[in-house]
Amino acid sequence: MPPCCRGEPIALHPAGCGVKKFTNDVHMMDDINNNQFLAARSDDGPTEPISFPQPTIGNCELRSTLRAYDPTDGTCIELHDVIVSEGSGYAYWLRTTLRKAIYGSVVHCPVLTRSSSPSSVNADWVITKMECAIKIVELEELKSKGAAGEHRSENPLKEIAAVQHLMSTSSSTPQHVLSIFEAVQDEDNLYIVMPFCRDGELFDLVSDNASFDEIQTRSIMKQILVGVKAMHDAGICHRDLSLENVLLHEGNCQIIDFGLCLRVPQHEGLRRDTKSIRMKPQGKCGKLFYMAPEIYENTDAFNPYAIDVWSLGAMLFMMLTSSPPYDRPSPTDDMFVWFMRGEMEEIIKAWGLQLSSEVIDLMSGMMCVDPEKRLTLSEVLEHPWMKNL
Repeated sequence: MPPCCRGEPIALHPAGCGVKKFTNDVHMMDDINNNQFLAARSDDGPTEPISFPQPTIGNCELRSTLRAYDPTDGTCIELHDVIVSEGSGYAYWLRTTLRKAIYGSVVHCPVLTRSSSPSSVNADWVITKMECAIKIVELEELKSKGAAGEHRSENPLKEIAAVQHLMSTSSSTPQHVLSIFEAVQDEDNLYIVMPFCRDGELFDLVSDNASFDEIQTRSIMKQILVGVKAMHDAGICHRDLSLENVLLHEGNCQIIDFGLCLRVPQHEGLRRDTKSIRMKPQGKCGKLFYMAPEIYENTDAFNPYAIDVWSLGAMLFMMLTSSPPYDRPSPTDDMFVWFMRGEMEEIIKAWGLQLSSEVIDLMSGMMCVDPEKRLTLSEVLEHPWMKNL
């Protein structure tokens, strides 16, 4: 059985940006040269994505040194590389780099608040027990890549806009979608401040455990489906759902990386989670192991919610088998031919796996090559396997 290997995002349309400063000292995106982001609505035939509301981005200052009081031992220490937000009043100590990102890096940061009695502790700031993760985006890198027209796998400005839109339109805080505390910038960098998920990627958990049993897998899938339903209810198609894009924290799953998402028009004639929605091809994007075949072909109109369901099916497959379903969703791929034939049961038997008929039926429905016959998200949630305790 082939080992579970990390899927890497592939190219998509170029993205550029411009940032405009407003009189209230809040920065907002002024222009994005990305036909996935700004598009006209069409009521006739396949539609284009529509724009998100402009993301709110505040100002901050990066201080090379900052004196802070540590209440754990009652001492004052000098910190290096601290972001001070002008809007929220918090400061973030850039302590440990977690990983590199396409436009910069992701850093683990203790959170600081202003001292209520600076004279008594001999410091203006206090280190709290709170912690966060900050995605640092180099503005020059972001602008140069966009200006050069290079294909990138994510758009950080779109990510901010999408998550802020989701949070603002939901009646309560969306569960199992990683929120954004705030987004701030200085002259050099954009900083996206998010909760810190201590237990890493779902991908790593699957790799370390070879595979999950059906009970473990169902528990995880239920959480992910709650997050995806919140996105779809808000008219957001993720387009890059994967094990790598789910973080874990104390048993909770959090969906991340909205840089490829699309906002789906919800005007008359289009209904969420129905098979009648069609969007014009938007380019190949995402990771090959999770990519729906219609996105890989990139020739015909597609249902934006259906491609997320396919990706969820691939994630379910990989959790149960610890193997990618194919190398690429193409008729030239020998493994994918089995999926084209609808032979999920034969695939499982050929690998010598013992899975229930219910979960095999669910994967078959989620990874049906014909989008018209593919299960909708509502049908996935109502499937007998998902309802088992």
